[in-house]
This record gives sequence, structure tokens and C-alpha cells, in this order.
Amino acid sequence: MSDLESLPPVPESASQPKKRSSMGCWLALGLLVAVLLVVFVGIIVMMLGFLGSLAGNPVQVSSGSILEIQLAGPMTQAPPEVDLGPLFSVPASSFWEMREALLEAQNDPKIAGIHLWIHNAALGWGSATELVGLLDDFRANSGKPVVARLQSDQISDLDYYLATAADEIWITPQASVLVNGLVAESQFFRGTLEKLRIEPQVLMYKEYKSAGEQFGSYEMSEPMREALAAMLGTISEVFGSRVVSVRSIDDSTLAELMGRGVLSVADVLEANLVDRVGYRDEVQSSLQELAGVSEYRGTTLPTYSASLRSRGSRRVALVFGEGTIVSEPVSSPFPGFGIGLFSGPRVASHIRQAVNDPNVDAIVLRVDSPGGSPVGSDLVLREVTRAREAGKPVVVSMADVAASGGYWVSMGADRILAQPTTITGSIGVVFSKFNLDGFWEWIGAGSDSVKTAENADIMGFGGWDEGDRETVQVWMDQVYDSFTEGVAEHRGLELEVAERNARGRVWSGTDALEAGLIDGFGGLTEAIQLAEELAGLEIGSSGVEVFPRPKTLFESMMDDGWVSSKPTVPSQAQLVEWATRLARPQVQVRADEIRVH
Repeated sequence: MSDLESLPPVPESASQPKKRSSMGCWLALGLLVAVLLVVFVGIIVMMLGFLGSLAGNPVQVSSGSILEIQLAGPMTQAPPEVDLGPLFSVPASSFWEMREALLEAQNDPKIAGIHLWIHNAALGWGSATELVGLLDDFRANSGKPVVARLQSDQISDLDYYLATAADEIWITPQASVLVNGLVAESQFFRGTLEKLRIEPQVLMYKEYKSAGEQFGSYEMSEPMREALAAMLGTISEVFGSRVVSVRSIDDSTLAELMGRGVLSVADVLEANLVDRVGYRDEVQSSLQELAGVSEYRGTTLPTYSASLRSRGSRRVALVFGEGTIVSEPVSSPFPGFGIGLFSGPRVASHIRQAVNDPNVDAIVLRVDSPGGSPVGSDLVLREVTRAREAGKPVVVSMADVAASGGYWVSMGADRILAQPTTITGSIGVVFSKFNLDGFWEWIGAGSDSVKTAENADIMGFGGWDEGDRETVQVWMDQVYDSFTEGVAEHRGLELEVAERNARGRVWSGTDALEAGLIDGFGGLTEAIQLAEELAGLEIGSSGVEVFPRPKTLFESMMDDGWVSSKPTVPSQAQLVEWATRLARPQVQVRADEIRVH
């Protein structure tokens, strides 16, 4: 008998393939139908919102509403270039929209008060000072209550400063309070570069120009330390005088509290730095009572902003210049959504559009920039000068930082306004590149080249001889002289005075006013009023038009070629160029990025 014959017979059922269960197929089909249904409903909702926005139907706000303003994280100065609000309910995040809402809410009978939720705000001190003033005006002009709720693990000096604009300050029970003074920090990488055998080749004009120190130095130079100490002193004075004034405590008590480093909720309650301890629902109940409404009905800032209609005849143009200045005409490799870069050609074109608009009588340029490209900066200055020559006055409103290139674009205006806490000046230039010869040798690599002229590789990543350094220094002389001479000419200063106030030094708004670098204190409101006055318009009678006008999503898709044959997706080469732009050896009019906290 064979082995096969000895095997037990196979059951009949096992010899036939099993029928696959249909349950899995039905589940997959059901899931697919559900997903398609959700997508279809979502598209219908979005299209209805889009059509509603095209029809201009305003969002309705109920009478007796509490305007809820959330200060958490960073905030841009300008409204978004693409308005997605009606389509996707994207929260408004710009300073301009918040200002407009606060001004409208003063006289809006539907708004009964403001609920200010502060959670790790990332405003600069210039914007914070302006916002506190706007909230003070709201309370004084409307008689409506403002209640601030401090709700984060660590309450900073900036958070608390913003809260002083409220009638009542609430704090969450488990918070800690770090109202302990200000510090400006900067990192230095000279030692790191030495470990990598990389030689930094940095030229700074002049001794106060600290933007190159992070690579060329091991620690702060004395001029850098001097300038930062003076700037911090101004901000600290503004903070201290505000707290002492509105919280009815004396200077010595505040100094003692700040000297402790960390305060508990019990400490700040006892010291009268806050009024009450509690949670969101308790804050809402308090606001309901203070506002005299029957129930708490909150409306968010984005919702309220969407409900506002334009006011006035729009005879003042508002142009924003925000971020690091570049000479390229596109602010982002993703058209329509440029954030963080100040494109000189684009901002120049926006000013030009305003000049050519017959309905515009004056221009306000809002600047929030540490500088960058001299070419990009000069393009904007040129259009500011041409606007004045065309008979349209230009007023610059400085936000948090308008330094180096940020000052370059501003200096040609009819008037310059800033906050006492604005960082400005830094009139100077900096050049940096790296000698990688030692690095290549260290890692066993090499570098070689073929050139057609003696100095073809002067900007390469190799060493400099004395002649190379002198050549670059002559170039920097020309840029620096052009900058300081421009300051003297546009600001009506003697060249010696302009040079004394230049030398790369950053100034607070307070010190800049004394040095003649700005004309006065104020924010957007004061800048718009001043522009009206210079244009011979009735103060407060003119509407403001943002240039360029924010586009709807559909307009952006059409203009940027999303639905045309023009490609908008950046190529790999474009992205590489984008990523390496700031590493190029070049002269820059850029201030050090100072982190004050």
C-alpha cells in the first residue's frame, strides 16, 4: 500500500473552496457611500457660503452680544491676502481687523462688552501698546465693560500688560505668574563654527550693528549691550508706569513683586494685580452682570468682523509692509498665501496702485520689519518719494519693529509715527559669509574651481585675502553712506547728526523721537488722522481701503492661475532657491532679531 492510499479521506466540504463572505464588501461599500455623502454635503455647504459671500450677505450679530477677543499666539498686521472667512470660517488674526472691530463696537448697540481671553500672546510690544490704547478708548468712549481672563500655565509680563486694559482681571486658579521683568536674548555661534573649522567673515557698519555678531562674536559686544539695555529700559518704564497707574500700587511694591521671580495666584490677588480668581463660566457670569444683559451671548472676533460693512468713501489707502525684506517680486513660493516676507517690488506696486487711484488722497504705510535687502528697501522708498511728488501725502505707522531696511522704507514719508516701545533705527549694514576651507579639509573633502577673472570667486565659500576684504568694504561703504545720506536728506538732519544716530544702533520709539528719527507717537488711528489732515480732508470722514484689497478664494484661483494653464506649483529648483536665499553672501540692511520676553 502506498503512502497516498494510507491517508484518511478528505471530507467533501473541505475539498471545495469556501464561498467568500459578502459582509466585508457591504461594509466597504457602505463606508465609501458615507464618505462620498460627507464630501458632497461639505461641498454644498462651502458653495452656499461662497455664494453668500459673493452676494454680500453680512453675518448677523444678536443684540446684547459680548465681543470675544482671543490673544493667543502670533498675529499678523495685515489681513490675509486671500479671504477664506465666508467659505471656511477661518478666524481673523490680523491687528487691522481687531482695530476695526474695536472702533465699530464702541458705538454698536448690539455689543454690550468685551471678553478678553489672553493665553500666551505673541504680539510685539509696539502692537501691545497700541492695543492697550484702543481698549482704553473703547471703555472711555462707550462705557461698556471689558473683562480680561488670564488663562495659561505661566502669565508673562506681556500678557499681564495687555490685561491692564480691562475693568476686571481674572486669573485661572492654577496659573503661575512670571511678571518678573524683561530680558533680551541673542545666541552666538562663533565657538560652534570653530569646532567645525568654519571661519566666519563678517563686516558690520558700524559698532552697534549687531546683526552679524551671532556668527562673528562669542558674546555681546559692549555697544550691543548698551543699545539693548536702553531699549529694555524704555519698555520696562512703559510697563511699570502702566501697572502702577491702573492697579493703584506704588513703584517699590511692584519692584519687590517682580523681584521674586515667580508669583502665585494668591500673591497677585493679595497685591491687587488681579481682581478675581475663577473659570470661564464665572467670567461670563460676571460680564453678564456688568453689561446688564439677561444672558451671556458671545460673538467671536472673526464673526463680528464678517458682520461689518465698509464705512466712508475710502479716500485713504493703507499699505502693509511686513516681514523680512526681499528684492524678489513674490513673497512666497506658494502664490496667494505669502506670509512672513516683505517683497519690495510688491509693496512698491501697492503704493503705485494707490497713487494711480483717483479716489485716494493719502497713503498710510504700516511697517513691521527688521529689514533685509537694500534693493527691496530702496524700491519701496522710491515709490514713497514718487507718491509725495504726485501730491499724495504718505504717513508711516511703525508697529513692533521698523529697523534697518524697515527704517529705510520709512524715512521718505511726510510723517513717521511709532509707539514708545517700537524698535526702530539700526541705520547700518552688515555682510557675512563663511570660509569653508578648513571644514572641507577636516572632513576629508576638497574644493577646486576654474575662473575667468581674478575675483570671480570673491563671494565663494573660500578664504579672503586683504584685497578681497577691502573690495567688499568699499561696497559696504557705499551702501552705508547712501543710507545715512538718505536719512539726513529725508529727515532734514545735518549729515553729522544722522551719522551720530546711525552706526547700526537700535532705538526705542522714545529715544528715536528725541533723535529726530520719528515725528511723534501714535498707532494706525493717529496715522490715518494725520494723513487726512495732510491731504486737507475732514478728520475722521474718510474710509480706509487696504491695498491690495483682500481677494476671495475664487478671485485668487483665477488671478494666480489655479484654474488656467499657468502652473503655480513651485518647481524643485524654485524651492531650493527659496531655502538658500538668506544664506547667500550679501550686504544686508537688517537688524538683529531681538527676542524680548
